[in-house]
Amino acid sequence: AGMDRVTRFNVIAMSGKAVEACGDVDTMILDKTGTITFGNRLAADFLPVDGADRSELIRCAALTSLHDDTPEGKSTLDLARRMGDCSQEAPGSTFLDFTAQTRMSGVDLPDGRAVRKGAADAIEQYARAQGGSIPSDLHTIVEQVSSLGGTPLAVCENDKILGVIYLKDTVKPGMAERFERLRAIGIKTIMCTGDNPLTAATIAQEAGVDGFIAEGTESGGHVGEMATMALVPQVVDAVHVPVIAAGGIADGRGLAAALALGACGVQVGTCLLASTECPIHENYKAALLKARDSDTIVTGRIGGTPVRVLKNRMSREYVRQENAGADKMELEKYTLGSLRRAVFDGDTENGSLMAGQAAGLLHEVRPVEEIFAAMVSEAKDCIAGVYKEITL
Repeated sequence: AGMDRVTRFNVIAMSGKAVEACGDVDTMILDKTGTITFGNRLAADFLPVDGADRSELIRCAALTSLHDDTPEGKSTLDLARRMGDCSQEAPGSTFLDFTAQTRMSGVDLPDGRAVRKGAADAIEQYARAQGGSIPSDLHTIVEQVSSLGGTPLAVCENDKILGVIYLKDTVKPGMAERFERLRAIGIKTIMCTGDNPLTAATIAQEAGVDGFIAEGTESGGHVGEMATMALVPQVVDAVHVPVIAAGGIADGRGLAAALALGACGVQVGTCLLASTECPIHENYKAALLKARDSDTIVTGRIGGTPVRVLKNRMSREYVRQENAGADKMELEKYTLGSLRRAVFDGDTENGSLMAGQAAGLLHEVRPVEEIFAAMVSEAKDCIAGVYKEITL
């Protein structure tokens, strides 16, 4: 009866035991990107500089986005349309794609006008090269957007900078209300992200989460840019909810360090892969125990989907092809089904062996209870030892 009931809400229950276990749930951990938020930075506003007309800024932002198929470009055009812009492509226009070298995109119009949007410093450099000057309030607007965890894109027409497009990671509609309903029945929500602290604080406040997992780039699987040591204290300072540290933590020393950084606890993953209870293939566990300090690699960094895995034939070839400019479809042939090959088939050469840099701290397979007991005991010893050193 319970399984039938949850099915009506589009939930698939694998067993009656699973349904029963749901009654004991008191915490939900949700990834920020793509779960709590849409996962792409979308246009939220157009901010003109002093002396510029907002409608001109919107028009130029729309023109540069007519052929921009990125989520940022599409959302810029959509926001401009919703604000009444009707700009259309002029016959004979030449569109320029964003590149890592220019850090901007745009359009050259048939009447000789050049419209560009991109990173603020790149647009500044472009405007100066055309003989233009930098608006006195541009840097202030850029800093305001950045302080909110957003991404500022400057827009110019020829040598005149018009203003900034405010891009932000947008919380999905209804999330805050859903979290409030969960809270009302005793279920806390914890957001997990490796994002920068300002973005984290903004999203945490908008979504109304009860806690926060700050995951450094040392972690396995999908990673951000910031290291745990730098990320955690900044997140602790930025948010007003409990913070859990993650990334590169596999023993009591890591736990003690996380507590010293202001975290209230830790999330561990890689060290639990090497547990007796973990159902991954034994070959996967053996590869983890064999790994040393530099035996992980990040794939997908260029494409914006970075994933940390153990080095093997698949991951090395993926990075080689990625650096050579392979497109998404070409790269997908390496990753499609690769996690299953690792977890279930034990293919350590062609599988995706997700693991953090803490793999170098693993030396044996142990029961979870023993792993946690040793971690807590070692953390207590570390804290006591540090206290003794400081008080000498």
